[in-house]
Amino acid sequence: MSNANETVVRLAGASAAAASAVANENAESAGELSFRPGEEHFERLALLAGDIFDMPIATIAVVEGSGLCFKGANGVDATVLPPLSHFISRVMRNDEIVLAPPGGGVGPTAELGFFAGAPLHDSAGRPLGAVALADRRERNFGKREEERLATIAEQELRRPHTAPGEAADIGGSAHEGLGELSGLSHFRSQLRAAAGRSDREGGLAAVLLVGLDRFELMYNVVGRDDSDAGYGLVAERLLAGSGPGTTITRLGVDQFVVLIPAACDLNQVIGSAQNILAAFARPLQAEGRETHLTASIGISVYPFDGADAETLLTQSSAALFRSQREGGDRYHFCTPDMKRAADERFELELALRKAVERGELELVYQPKVTLKDRRISGMEALARWSNEGLGSVPPEKFIPLAEQAHSIGPIGNWVLGTACHQARAWLDAGLEVGCIGVNVSSYQLRDPGFAAKVEEILDESRLDGHHLNLEITESALIRDVGAAIASMQQLTERGVSFSIDDFGTGYSSLSYLTRLPIEAVKIDRSFIAKMNSQQSDAAVVQAVIAMAGKLGLKVVAEGVETPQQLARLKQYNCDEVQGFLYSEPLPTEEMEALLQRIAAARAKQ
Repeated sequence: MSNANETVVRLAGASAAAASAVANENAESAGELSFRPGEEHFERLALLAGDIFDMPIATIAVVEGSGLCFKGANGVDATVLPPLSHFISRVMRNDEIVLAPPGGGVGPTAELGFFAGAPLHDSAGRPLGAVALADRRERNFGKREEERLATIAEQELRRPHTAPGEAADIGGSAHEGLGELSGLSHFRSQLRAAAGRSDREGGLAAVLLVGLDRFELMYNVVGRDDSDAGYGLVAERLLAGSGPGTTITRLGVDQFVVLIPAACDLNQVIGSAQNILAAFARPLQAEGRETHLTASIGISVYPFDGADAETLLTQSSAALFRSQREGGDRYHFCTPDMKRAADERFELELALRKAVERGELELVYQPKVTLKDRRISGMEALARWSNEGLGSVPPEKFIPLAEQAHSIGPIGNWVLGTACHQARAWLDAGLEVGCIGVNVSSYQLRDPGFAAKVEEILDESRLDGHHLNLEITESALIRDVGAAIASMQQLTERGVSFSIDDFGTGYSSLSYLTRLPIEAVKIDRSFIAKMNSQQSDAAVVQAVIAMAGKLGLKVVAEGVETPQQLARLKQYNCDEVQGFLYSEPLPTEEMEALLQRIAAARAKQ
């Protein structure tokens, strides 16, 4: 039986005999075949196989009677059918992966220069057909490609498929006990909703296809008779890595799809992929046993790479194979532009991880000036990165990258240590430095050893705590207020003070200000920049200054660049300002020269 849209090739000679033999062997068990004519599933898989292996010709064929029925065919025309059908028959006779060349019998022809094929089997393990790839060029096909081809033939194509009209919810029973993992129908529904939201509001919907490398090692922990326990461990890692709001679906034995429904930009998608890889980097443990797995990820993004679940999954699968082919434990995007952006980010991340040991980071210092008497009350230490190949990388680019790539810890410790040692050196030279502000990331703040690390740096540098002010953003505090309070209270006892940085851009909740040992709030430069042109921004600035005064907090305005802004801030009774109007961030030598001039001027008074 064949549909009108299927291609049936009647074989002659040896090919017909081989096909007939296989067909006869399977005649009694035909009802057990998992393939149904006319399913779009096979067309998609043929396209997928061609994309994965970069082959212009990809087919999925099964025996029907004395002929081959091509359930899925990509790139097939009349000139390639005869040699292709001969090759498929050979794959079925050998019942193993066949490459041509090398080998005898079927070899390159005038039409085709390379073949690769793997047999398909029925539920009893008998030859049923083949997945075959071909190219008019000569090709290299290594061990990794053979393994992936075998995976497609032996795992993906042997999954049960639903008939037309049935719910296509892959793995329903496989999800029993795994309430965190949704089915494919739910995934499709969520993707449609995410696509609609993207169309209305902007943003991206990302499909991350996660393949577990060396999945069989999981059985070292849970045993082969308790796969649900193993999938439970996997689900925990996926949920931990992908974050809230995501949909996770199991697609096969070792593959899962993660839907990120509302990504702001490509960086957020990359961050999620990195978090998933990091989650699987930790050992899997159960009942006193442990093993190590890694994951590979292929990523497609709506609306750039497709408009429906099938297309996006196909694109993600091709990208996944590229990740696996390169050794696993990495991610790839499916489109050239996004792959290029991801590659650039990856290179940037690699360089950033080595920036500290290579001495590529430096600190600059921007003075903070009191409005009451125009004295320098302190300064903020700011990191700058200059790489030989990349040039000068702006902090707004490498700081978020360091946070997402979990390399902010070493960088933050370097900044803190360098600033404290420099402050001590200036003090030893008789210079007045006031209080040096150092930015602290949410990653550092959540670290249980953060307070101890700061105390260690203070001890090593011999710097009194009252010379150090740690600047924390609102969003960093909100993520774990409990941990923040404990660390802040411990450090406050050493004299360290705290400021809320970029105030007004986060949650702007007053409740946590009364719970935390905060000394000052820093109004974000975005409000200062528009203060004289936007009444709403001026109102925010005025309200923050008034509120802080009632709470006994000092207010620092960031990004002050014009005399008009300064005048308005004086009118609102702001305490301190920081910005280009007084000084740009200065290298260490220039900041030291400024402090020396101030000391000399005071000595003359």
